[in-house]
Amino acid sequence: MYYLLWSISLGVLFLSLNLIRSRVGRAMAALSHNEIAARCSGINTEKYKINIFVMSAILASLAGSLYAHYITFISPGTFSIFYSLQLVTMVLVGGMGPSGALFSEPSC
Repeated sequence: MYYLLWSISLGVLFLSLNLIRSRVGRAMAALSHNEIAARCSGINTEKYKINIFVMSAILASLAGSLYAHYITFISPGTFSIFYSLQLVTMVLVGGMGPSGALFSEPSC
């Protein structure tokens, strides 16, 4: 289990860093800064919004399946209201953006 988690985590990190430094990543960064300016510069904003949504859904499903594999049994009691509040509190306190320089946007 340990090696499975590390290999998947490193694979996702490698793919994410390659995405950030690609043309698609630069278009997504432009979209996150100013949608109107990105649209005026010729970026298809609807297409990239759908791509971002699909990629985040893929990562969420991967995390959920790995969590289910880790605890070996999923029931409604696993995700109580207190656990949901704990996750929301973590996001609010920690912030939603990346905190390290590892995920910073590349300079042009």
